[in-house]
Amino acid sequence: LAGDLKRKEMLSGRLADIHAHLFISTAILKFYEAGQKTEAEQLHAKLALQKAFLNIQEAFWGLFENFPAKLPAAFVKWICFPFGRVISKPDDELKQQVAELMMQEHPFREQLKHHVFYSTKADDVTGRLEHTFQILRTLEPLWDKFKKAESKDKFTGLTFEENITQAIKEGFISESEAQQLLQYNAIRFDSMLTDVFDEDLNKDLPLSNPHQI
Repeated sequence: LAGDLKRKEMLSGRLADIHAHLFISTAILKFYEAGQKTEAEQLHAKLALQKAFLNIQEAFWGLFENFPAKLPAAFVKWICFPFGRVISKPDDELKQQVAELMMQEHPFREQLKHHVFYSTKADDVTGRLEHTFQILRTLEPLWDKFKKAESKDKFTGLTFEENITQAIKEGFISESEAQQLLQYNAIRFDSMLTDVFDEDLNKDLPLSNPHQI
């Protein structure tokens, strides 16, 4: 009896997934229709819809494959998916386009801030990511210049700090630019740190940032 109930629960769960993602899809379309229909909005909506439709398809597929009455399930599956799975995962190009938009300041990004918790506080869990991003925006040309040179083995140091020292000596960057890079790198590393606990998971341990200056 327990196994039968669990199976029915899993099947009804897939129906709930289908309903939920249909609701999400209509919300995406409504949001896009009420918006400015910019390229940024279109790309975000396209990616979100593809993910929602993919989840709907996979929920249907799981429902048909696990339905107790195999023959009726196969028949309905053939009606719904005569050509098999027709919805694929969003391609990498679309993901890259949306990711690049997320790393730029534009009206749609500003609009999204009003619908989520938004903070730029350096001591906030999510705020420190945005804080780091805002600093990067002011340093991006300098940061890209240094990191490109670093990737081409222009410097021979074993650490970021050693490469900074060498870059100053060679006149590649100024003392002021070096200080900005060092400060940003420490903040960047801190934004990527996650909580650390002891072996018994009873208490959290201090975070270690080797780039602190």
